Amino acid sequence: AVVSTQSGHYGRVFGLEMVFVPALLAGLLSLVPVVGVYWSSVPGFLVLWLVEDRFLRALVFILLQMLPTYFIDMAVYSEIEGGWHPYITGLAVAGGMYYFGLEGAIIGPLVICILKFIINLYESVFDDMSQKSTPDDRDQLIE
Repeated sequence: AVVSTQSGHYGRVFGLEMVFVPALLAGLLSLVPVVGVYWSSVPGFLVLWLVEDRFLRALVFILLQMLPTYFIDMAVYSEIEGGWHPYITGLAVAGGMYYFGLEGAIIGPLVICILKFIINLYESVFDDMSQKSTPDDRDQLIE
């Protein structure tokens, strides 16, 4: 995940020694698209603030973690047309893992993609059928 590498670089700049925990958290949080990956920087924020008593550094650290993800996520999600909300993907991962185990993290989203394809196909077929019929044809169907 991008934020895990950011955590490592920013951690060195801000004097944090912990890199493994934020990287592990970022990897786990990236599986759930509803939760932002920037939450992996919270342990570093807490260490800087509570342990080292550097609140201003901690605030700058967490802001440097959050701002890029807001801009990047907005740019990526604005380019996706006709997609579902990331919450659906998160539910697909969770549901897939519930029913199929660890492999379900792949199978669940695939099932959702197939379902989305079937829905889009259904909508396009019936949309084409409604556009091809004329008002006279519809009146004959009603009678």
